[in-house]
Amino acid sequence: MKTPKALCFCLVISLIQASATTAPAQPNREQTVRALKGMAVGFAAYLGGNVAREWAGPDRSLFSAPTGLDRFFRDALYQPGKTTNWLDANGLYYLIFGGLGVATATSVASQGDWDVYEIGYDAAAYSTGILLTGGLTRIIKGVVSRPRPYAYFGTRPIPEDTSEAYRSFVSGHASIAFYIAAFLRYRLNATFPESSRWQRQASNLILFGLATYTAYSRLQIDQHYVTDVVAGALLGVAIARLTHRWFYPPSSTALANIARISPSPGMIHIRIAF
Repeated sequence: MKTPKALCFCLVISLIQASATTAPAQPNREQTVRALKGMAVGFAAYLGGNVAREWAGPDRSLFSAPTGLDRFFRDALYQPGKTTNWLDANGLYYLIFGGLGVATATSVASQGDWDVYEIGYDAAAYSTGILLTGGLTRIIKGVVSRPRPYAYFGTRPIPEDTSEAYRSFVSGHASIAFYIAAFLRYRLNATFPESSRWQRQASNLILFGLATYTAYSRLQIDQHYVTDVVAGALLGVAIARLTHRWFYPPSSTALANIARISPSPGMIHIRIAF
């Protein structure tokens, strides 16, 4: 999995934006401290991942042979002769920045205007999870050093960077794609709690359908086994949950709900919004 350098630049800008536009209100100061801590952990994981991914190699592999499940899905989904696709090359970039765009649009919709601080905070939350997912994925890849299917079965030559052929477990494309899907699902649920059932189902279908297709694309070109993409998907969903709970703790989520008392003669219409 190659994370674009432009992403790191985007993440830094998100952090600066979230901290530099802090209003004097105490809740914003608390949010900024929370964002700074989260981003620090994310960057640490990402930097650690860059080091750990270089550990991968044939002499360090913890396990190499595919399981029966791996063989079954490889026989069913692998397309001989196909070595790459658009997701393998640049598709992950589109997913990451597309997800950032949706997160920003959701932030604007939740505020009703362009609140620069809130947009920066939401962008920092999303970006932290991307860094954490990418970092932990690379750490696991380096520690496990599992040979990719094409390396194990010899379907194509080992690349010049030999370690790249031993970064099969877990799938970075799957972990990032499912992180994005789960994180955006959490944000949409929190921002539009009154959305209808069909709207929720439609958004789930789009988000997780795209993530599933991303995972499938890795099996199709012999880059990963099914256990690699399943483990990556679980990792991405878990980090999305962890990231969302850190940046939007249950207590603040409860305060963010809007309490309404229907107006009627002799009654005051109360609307509390945080």
